[in-house]
Amino acid sequence: MAKLVNSKSRFLSLLRYANHRDKTYLVIGSIFAAGAGVISPINVLIFRDVVNNFTSDAFSYVGTRTSVGYFVVIGFVMLAATFMQAFLLSVGASRLRRRLHYLCFESLLQKDPSWYENRSAADIGTVIENQVKLVEMGVGLKLGEFIQNTCGLLAGVIVAFTEGWKLSLVASALLPFVLLFFGMFGFIVNRLLLVEKLAYSEAAVTSMEAFKFVRTVYGFGTEKEEVKRYSSQLRNPEIAGIQRSVIVSSSEDCVLH
Repeated sequence: MAKLVNSKSRFLSLLRYANHRDKTYLVIGSIFAAGAGVISPINVLIFRDVVNNFTSDAFSYVGTRTSVGYFVVIGFVMLAATFMQAFLLSVGASRLRRRLHYLCFESLLQKDPSWYENRSAADIGTVIENQVKLVEMGVGLKLGEFIQNTCGLLAGVIVAFTEGWKLSLVASALLPFVLLFFGMFGFIVNRLLLVEKLAYSEAAVTSMEAFKFVRTVYGFGTEKEEVKRYSSQLRNPEIAGIQRSVIVSSSEDCVLH
């Protein structure tokens, strides 16, 4: 089971069980995510015009009112784009998750009885639920965030070099260091997430086994031992969660300051 928990899959391989309707939802949702990402740099351009208008000697009421109108239009477009992004990607990912659950159940029914001898039913159910949930997040929420942030970054770079290439060229000199920093940050957080996920999976199996054989536990009077064993298994994910929170908070402070 640890091998299955730590296994990795390519993104396109996650979509091989999706039908045409699911893929249509994901493609259209991705288009809305790209549009939402491009809108943010455009919003900055309008904000620049408003600031220039307020700081200039000749204040223009008409120009400010026009910029406010643009803000309203962009706000409604952004709201619609992000709503359709979240709705379509969530629907497509939920349909894919339901199909994966069905396929896993169908595959388990075809296994030889000897395959279950060294495997716990609770362990199998926990691992399948965790992995399918990760697939749902990968083709749903995380996909939308990735496309939106990537398109926003590309559009921001284009706008920056178009409006002021000299200052943008100086700022882009720090880009390799920023990419290296976030690469190391992502690697460390990913490792801590794997440790946390595996530990929680083992703790869930322990609790489910205790509830399954609750009469035996009560008969031998091993309630305190089971509680102690469960608490000890929660210690590792607790430490990993604290470390991950500290790393994420420190990284955000470094970026913002």
